[in-house]
Amino acid sequence: MVILENVLFIGLLLICFSLLQYLSDKKKLPYTIVILAFGLIAKEALELLHLPTELDLSSDITYFFLLPILLFGSALHLNFHQFRLQFKTISFLATFGILIAIVVTGGLVSLSLGFDIQTGLLFGALISATDPIAVLSLFKSLGGPRRLALLADGESMINDATAVVIFRILTAIVIGGEAISEETLIHSVSEFAYVFFGSLLAGALLGYLTSVVLAKIENDLVVETTLTLGAALVIFTATEHYFHLSGVISAVVAGLFVGNLGRSRISPKVAHFVHELWDYLGFLAVSLVFFFATFHLDIAFLVEIFPNWLYAVGAVLIARALSVYISVFITNHFSFFKDEPNVPLSWQHILNWGGLRGVIPLVLVFSLPDSYQYKESMFQLTFAVLLFTLFINGSTIAWLLKKLKLHLPSTMEKVQKLYDDIFDLEAAIRKLKKGNLVGIARNQVKKKITEWQEQEKTILAQINQVDKGHYARSLAMQSLIIERSVYEKLLEREEMSEAAFFELDVQLDIQADAIEYPELQVRTTDRKGRIKDSKLFRQRVLELQKAIAHSGFMRRFFVHSQERLFADRFMLVRGRLIGSQRVLRYLEALQVKTSSPHLIREIDVLIEQYQQYQRKAETEIAQLKQSVDLSEYKHKVLEKALTHEHSPWAY
Repeated sequence: MVILENVLFIGLLLICFSLLQYLSDKKKLPYTIVILAFGLIAKEALELLHLPTELDLSSDITYFFLLPILLFGSALHLNFHQFRLQFKTISFLATFGILIAIVVTGGLVSLSLGFDIQTGLLFGALISATDPIAVLSLFKSLGGPRRLALLADGESMINDATAVVIFRILTAIVIGGEAISEETLIHSVSEFAYVFFGSLLAGALLGYLTSVVLAKIENDLVVETTLTLGAALVIFTATEHYFHLSGVISAVVAGLFVGNLGRSRISPKVAHFVHELWDYLGFLAVSLVFFFATFHLDIAFLVEIFPNWLYAVGAVLIARALSVYISVFITNHFSFFKDEPNVPLSWQHILNWGGLRGVIPLVLVFSLPDSYQYKESMFQLTFAVLLFTLFINGSTIAWLLKKLKLHLPSTMEKVQKLYDDIFDLEAAIRKLKKGNLVGIARNQVKKKITEWQEQEKTILAQINQVDKGHYARSLAMQSLIIERSVYEKLLEREEMSEAAFFELDVQLDIQADAIEYPELQVRTTDRKGRIKDSKLFRQRVLELQKAIAHSGFMRRFFVHSQERLFADRFMLVRGRLIGSQRVLRYLEALQVKTSSPHLIREIDVLIEQYQQYQRKAETEIAQLKQSVDLSEYKHKVLEKALTHEHSPWAY
């Protein structure tokens, strides 16, 4: 009977979670706030009706099952290149910044609440980590600069790892009874280095191995999806429990590798489902942790210690502000960080106030042994801080974004949106002319085209009013977006190898950096954002091929490599040709519609650049075809690519 009651409870809980998510989307409320409010109401209702449930989340389930799902899933969605662009700044915030937060929080809590300094530092370690799920959902719902969102998300993910490692060390000292001495400090520092760097290495290795296995599986939704889930749990548990490393760091790094290196290795037909599934698992994990956390909350005790949690909240807010402003001042002014974009003061305000607390502090406080005398107090203080940051910070951050005018898209993003509208219009017209649409669908497209055509003059007038510099940068970025969509389509249709796709993808990332962050003086591009010839993919592939072909001994060992290298190069150049043609068609269509002379000149400059790309690609394709007999090459993707035309509109 108990099992039936629990199954019924779980079913009702899932229904409630789905309805609450719908409500939070409709009312534009942070989901974590909604689920916490629901949990408090549900707890009181169950007690009032004398319907206690035996279901609960143990600390092991929370830490070893839900936490890896949350961390791996968040890292899976991060763009590694953009993350790397701000890696030093993010890492400094998440290490030096978190140390400032822990020390300040520990000191203030010890002074105000009478804890000894070790206990204060332990509370500082468990409460200083910001929550990546809460932060990510916040920026998704509110908007704002993409780089700011990535900065906040990356910092919250790495400071989780740092805080957990420091928390483990302090737990051994405070609860394990280890005395603080010079020897203990040296041991703690060496353990921190071992755990931190060992976890980075383990996560990278296991993430890479997972992506290699994924590359061997083709179009199997069940196997590829289950493999990513299993890998997340195994990587976290194995590194944490058996190798005494940080499962948090390992899971984050592995997620980055699988999400980026394994991005093209997951079958295109499966990739979308994998990401959707991880979004759902993250939603479920957050719902469970926040809901069941309310079952441990003693409202009467929380009211009783009201002055104490005010001190705790104040200490956490002061510590967060100091950690952000001091850390960013250093990254903005020291030469070590000069190759990364500065963080504006307005962004620092958002990073400070947007440092919400969530799952990680709850997981850490749950992991404290029940015998620890301060566990109940720490849980109540943790929950007080969590409630304050989610309800107060979470509900006012939108106002702050608007006040600082950061919720508005940049001029470049606005122009790109205008281009997208025209691009969608052209695509719809082509579909209509091909006759691929019938009945209701055809009528709907016709109606939409009419609406777009009425808006097109307004759109073009808006573009003509844009500053020349913004226009040139926006147009260049839009061209890169079109190129990338072509390469993704080629990969999806199995007309491009993974190696060729990755190299082209990296080239586009570097070009985008040069356009978006000209102050960084990116060394791999010229002043116009074009890739320097010396940086192109495998420039010496043909030389290597010729050397192998003329060496009878080496040829026996490297025939496959020779074929693969040639195929990769051919498909890369073919992809560049099709991408250039696609961009040229778009620019030529845009040129006809534009009336401003200076904007037409900017389009002409870009057309000339892509014509050079096209001519160079056509010349190299001809040379490649002359250098070998293509019929001798049995490379699967190359054979498929050769059977398709180079029409840009097909992509």
